[in-house]
Formats: sequence, structure tokens, C-alpha cells
Amino acid sequence: MSLTPHKAARALGAPDGVASQAMTRRDGGTASGWRASVVQDLALRLATPAAMTTDVGADAGAGAGAGADLSARWLADFGKVPEGERFDRLSTQAVGLTRIWLTSRNTGQVAEHFLLEVADSADSGRRSMDPS
Repeated sequence: MSLTPHKAARALGAPDGVASQAMTRRDGGTASGWRASVVQDLALRLATPAAMTTDVGADAGAGAGAGADLSARWLADFGKVPEGERFDRLSTQAVGLTRIWLTSRNTGQVAEHFLLEVADSADSGRRSMDPS
């Protein structure tokens, strides 16, 4: 990660705000179709070899390259989420990515307070795009 997790979380939260605005500006059927389209696009990405072969339960280990395929690891984890819960899981992407990143850095027990700070930062990014 070239950004600190807090800054990256704020950046990841901004699309949540855009999604929130998109959902409130559409009627029920159109909003459902948009949500389904977003999840379908991610499902197509799950079909890539990197997403299919990445074991997010395994420790990435120390050394060069640890955590290099953060997105593929998150997508593999996302693929295990029941379809009906996938769209809502996107709003926790910053925390999920940070948890994977911390694990790959062999930080041991994940500091819950750090993950709460990341969640707050992501929420701040969401609110910056959708203050309602």
C-alpha cells in the first residue's frame, strides 16, 4: 500500500457515497438493477485465475511480495460472501483490505482499534460524497 490505510479507507469510502446517492435517486426496480449490475461485474472479476487461486485464509508470509495481490485476495474473500449480501459487503471493503494487509505484514493479532479508525475514515469518505 502506498497510502496509509486511513487515507486509502477514505478514498474507498467515497464510492460508497456515490452509490448511496445513485440508489436514492432511482426507483426501486432501477436501483435493484443497478445493484445487481455492480455485483455481476465483480462476479466476472472473481472468475479470473488470480481470484480463484488465492487463499485468503493462508498467511501471505513475510518478505518481498507479501500483500502484493491485495485486491485478488479481497476478491477471493468477497466470492465467499452469499450473493444477496455482496452489495452490502462493498461498504466494508476498506476494513477488509486493511485486515488482509495487516495479516500479510505478520502483525499478529489485528488491532481492533486500528480497524475502527479505518472504518471511521471510510465513513468520512462516504459522507463527503453523500452528506444525507
